[in-house]
Amino acid sequence: MEEIILQTLIRGVGLPLAAAIAVTGILRFALGADVGRAVAGGAIAIAFLVSFAAVQSWPDFPPRSSGQKLPYIVLFGVVIGLALDALRAESFRAAAVVVWPAVIVGWIGWRQLTGLGAADLATLAVVFAAGVIILHRLHAHREGPPFAAVTILAASVGTAAIAFMGGAASIALVLGILAAATGGFLLWNWPKPRVPFGAAALMGAGGAYVTIFTTGILFTETSRIALALMALVFLAPLTMRNFRMVNRPAIGPLVIGAVSIVPVAIGVAIAFEPGGGSTSNF
Repeated sequence: MEEIILQTLIRGVGLPLAAAIAVTGILRFALGADVGRAVAGGAIAIAFLVSFAAVQSWPDFPPRSSGQKLPYIVLFGVVIGLALDALRAESFRAAAVVVWPAVIVGWIGWRQLTGLGAADLATLAVVFAAGVIILHRLHAHREGPPFAAVTILAASVGTAAIAFMGGAASIALVLGILAAATGGFLLWNWPKPRVPFGAAALMGAGGAYVTIFTTGILFTETSRIALALMALVFLAPLTMRNFRMVNRPAIGPLVIGAVSIVPVAIGVAIAFEPGGGSTSNF
């Protein structure tokens, strides 16, 4: 049992962390100061995919379940994002904030969408709105202090804890991979920001979180209130925008991380209540 836990930690945490650190450096320096810096954010998604393939078997195409769709969404997202970053297609990057959540929610919730049930459609609309807010806030912090990476890391850890307590261990595992990959990228940007959180990071890493968030809402019995609170994590930089210390490269990310703990702690506390959820169709 201890050996299984150790192997899971190595592959599910150590591998994505190390891969993100390595790939960020490779992209940053191998492709030149200009293009390399622009596309380095894709390291989060690349590290996630490498680790996903190592921990879980790569699904056949076309995928059927939401868990099988996840790596393809991340793959398509990072490839498109890398192209947008390399081409400096700022208008298309901004459009991805709305288009990408629509694609994700539409594909993951296809059965609910075609069922035309009022309750299901309302749920999809709310999840889509949450996805737009999440990606919008990530896109707002593509330059400067790594607030985008901090919020993805905090939200992933919080959602993983909620999913684990809700019996969705498979979802908790992929969120752990996403958190570790984001952490590796974050180390490159603290205490001084070095590479932006570009379209590859937005569509790859941000898309991964939105996909898992959507899956948790639609296909698990985990508390929806607890999961919804995780979307508030991405608003942490907005709530602290008038505090001068947030603009300091070394201190700002720590402050945002501390503020992010509030909705995470509340969400975990809600999920900890008996009957908070117990099944998953990931």
